[in-house]
Amino acid sequence: MVTNLGPVIIFTRQFDESRRFYERALGLVPEREDAEQYVEYHVGRSTWALHRSDTDVRGSGAVHLHLMTDSLEHVINQAASVGVHPMAAVEEKPWGTEASFKDPTGIVIDVVNRPSAH
Repeated sequence: MVTNLGPVIIFTRQFDESRRFYERALGLVPEREDAEQYVEYHVGRSTWALHRSDTDVRGSGAVHLHLMTDSLEHVINQAASVGVHPMAAVEEKPWGTEASFKDPTGIVIDVVNRPSAH
């Protein structure tokens, strides 16, 4: 029986660019790293990592990530401060307000601010 999710690892040839994107544009803070090969971030109860690869991202285009936030405006402003902007207008969806970004490897990252429960 599966009881937990281990680290989600993105293998990328664009390791340095991807790391700058996730840390500077989205504000993720490294928890564990080998600065040249691997960096790991804790996001809520999950772990997300980048791993340097000498080949193209496996399954490119098959990955679509959702990050949850309490302040979408803050994430958008932080990303804009380093020249990263949403791919399209921010949208209201049934699951919350969403802004979509594309990382240096082409992976789509949706940042979602869930509606508050009333």
